[in-house]
Amino acid sequence: MTDPIGTTRYRRLRLEAARWRRLRSWLSDDVAEWTCSTAAYLLVGLDPEETEPPVGRQEWCFAWLPCCPASGADSDAYTLARNTEMALSRMQRMTEAASPLLVHTPSQWIAWAGKNNLKPTWLSAAQARVKTPVLRAVLGAPKRRKQAIEVLEKKIYDFLDAHQEKAVEERGRPDKYAFVLKACTDALGCPRAAVAKIFPTLKEDRRYKRGGQPKAAKKQ
Repeated sequence: MTDPIGTTRYRRLRLEAARWRRLRSWLSDDVAEWTCSTAAYLLVGLDPEETEPPVGRQEWCFAWLPCCPASGADSDAYTLARNTEMALSRMQRMTEAASPLLVHTPSQWIAWAGKNNLKPTWLSAAQARVKTPVLRAVLGAPKRRKQAIEVLEKKIYDFLDAHQEKAVEERGRPDKYAFVLKACTDALGCPRAAVAKIFPTLKEDRRYKRGGQPKAAKKQ
């Protein structure tokens, strides 16, 4: 007995895998640059080599990249084709206006698209999916270290606010830098070195910088 649900899911997975293979092939080391026309197709979400434009009575035969089309996926074939034609035509005009001296490699085209609010719909998914340093560099994937530091800064701010209120309420005086550093490290469960490095660089709260005292306590 056949399993129509399982078969449909299998076909969908194969289709998605094919889309990712197309995208990876255009981001690989074998592709040194994208032409204006190639960039237009890829930024719209189409494989420029496998997509067949209309000829005579034959309509478009699209070879989509992952997460594409971004919208209109449930539209009828005619509406989707017309919308894609307009999007591709507009993108081609934009890419042809880009400087060929400054924009020609895949990473440069992706950065250019981001600056011009033309980021392709597959970019975020690709950034989250890639693991190799080469692809991460091409895609301009956000640096996780920077994101981790921002998260830790917020946690430190929250701790300092709560700790100062508690310290002033209980003792009416500030705790010394070393004590606060240890308390913060224990409360957050973070490496002491990481917290100690961020402490002096906090942008808004320097109440516990080395050798200092909370401003609120100085007034007492």
